[in-house]
Amino acid sequence: MKIAMKFFVGHIIEGEAGIYHEKITRTISEKFGTAPIHLKLPPHITIVPPFEWQDERQVKEALKDAASDSVGGSFNMAGFDHFSTGTIFVAVVPSLSMQNTFQIINNRFRIFNDYNMRGRNYIPHAAVARFLTGGQFSAIWDFLEDEDPVFRSEFNKVTLFGRMPGGWEILSEEMLR
Repeated sequence: MKIAMKFFVGHIIEGEAGIYHEKITRTISEKFGTAPIHLKLPPHITIVPPFEWQDERQVKEALKDAASDSVGGSFNMAGFDHFSTGTIFVAVVPSLSMQNTFQIINNRFRIFNDYNMRGRNYIPHAAVARFLTGGQFSAIWDFLEDEDPVFRSEFNKVTLFGRMPGGWEILSEEMLR
């Protein structure tokens, strides 16, 4: 019997937006003692949250199939937002084509993961701090008051990440049409 592996699908943020995300994530981690996201993953937008599956080949094929039906586009990153007091992120404003691609990929990955199908509305985001205590949240939120990130970036590929000892690794990337 195969052991289940953990996966997620994302989009790696490149260019100035990616550089900014890595820098602010590193600064927050060093200044406030949060988990060092910048050491474990490249700057990214999560498309399909982490899930477990036994067959890596099936997951790769699902991403390839979904990408072949998906069109690239663009997105804006502007300002910060949060999920409760546990996660702070750079807000992502997707184009219509990016929203459609998210839907195609999530529908294709429904067989592996029902997270987005449980009545939750998915909010595209690029986390800069996670697993925060109340005190960390308040201090970081105050610190970010002087930050005003505004970027426009291309959405042209999707990435499959796999959990390995020591962190997440890129398993495959698929270009969008």
